[in-house]
Amino acid sequence: MLVDPIFIIIIVIGSCFAGMISGLLGVGGGIILVPLFYTILDNVYGYSEHNIHIAVTTSLANIVITNSLATRTHLLKHNFNKNVFKNWFFFIICGAFLGGVMAQYLGALFLVLLFACFSFVLCLYMWFDNPFYLGQTLQRSWRYYGFAFFNGLISSLIGIGGGSFTVPYLTAYRVSMNVAVGTSSGISVIIALAALPANIIFSYGIQDLPPLSVGYLNGIFFISVMLFSPLFAYIFSRLTDRIEAKKLKKIFAIFLFFTSLKLFISSV
Repeated sequence: MLVDPIFIIIIVIGSCFAGMISGLLGVGGGIILVPLFYTILDNVYGYSEHNIHIAVTTSLANIVITNSLATRTHLLKHNFNKNVFKNWFFFIICGAFLGGVMAQYLGALFLVLLFACFSFVLCLYMWFDNPFYLGQTLQRSWRYYGFAFFNGLISSLIGIGGGSFTVPYLTAYRVSMNVAVGTSSGISVIIALAALPANIIFSYGIQDLPPLSVGYLNGIFFISVMLFSPLFAYIFSRLTDRIEAKKLKKIFAIFLFFTSLKLFISSV
């Protein structure tokens, strides 16, 4: 049974929104695509322990393509902190790879609740417009590198790019929003690349997965998203200097609130 055309249309609309959010706010499309994929899988194929894993893995694959294009644009506009990227590279990869492996042994309910909790916390952050202040300059310390590892670990577990952690952290040290978004976009790519292999290899050969799946990577969702999400991420990443993001953050916060509420209710 393939996906009904109406669900393909919903995926396309969601992928456009995911690309826009990724390009403008640097949070990656996973925060939209994971609950979207998960909901469609539950409605089309029925509940399965594999659904959240499919949603996470397919989201990570999308992040590789979408955020690579956005990162290129940010680099050309010099909205990218290369020092942070180089300093965090190893720790991000270690955390993301470990998260990809751990995800295979964690139950579906745990991952859904983890995503729901994260969505609610991000909702508060978006609504109150970054209330955190940690200092004037970034200082290398165990907290600096520990945060990079934590970012990779949690982001890979729930299928997001890490921008939801990276942007608040960098802006809390008074890094400009444009540079924080650009740097976050690049970090999202390495998180997804480090986490993807474990998610695909460990799940290869599992029976009763949706059609056109390679392990937990679903081809139908991936192709549908790839047609639009990278384009919208590229377009909106070029508009970060022109668009006021505060109103968009408020709207996105409301979306996140209802997303977390739905996931909590569905988990009961």
